[in-house]
Amino acid sequence: MEKDGLITRTKNTPKSNILKLELTPKGLSLIKVARHSKIIDTVFSTLSGEERQQMEFVLNNILIKLKEHKNS
Repeated sequence: MEKDGLITRTKNTPKSNILKLELTPKGLSLIKVARHSKIIDTVFSTLSGEERQQMEFVLNNILIKLKEHKNS
């Protein structure tokens, strides 16, 4: 996680075995995305499998149109 830039590790003192872990802005952003994803999963869990497929189809069509509009 440190290599990915999600956390920083620092020792309290040079000889200390205690590490201080802190989330970087990138790590905090990833947590916010994960929380948002859980909320979306909860909301969409009320839909049947078929309704989810329909929703995905509609949202994908909207996304395609938005991309086309952006590129024109």
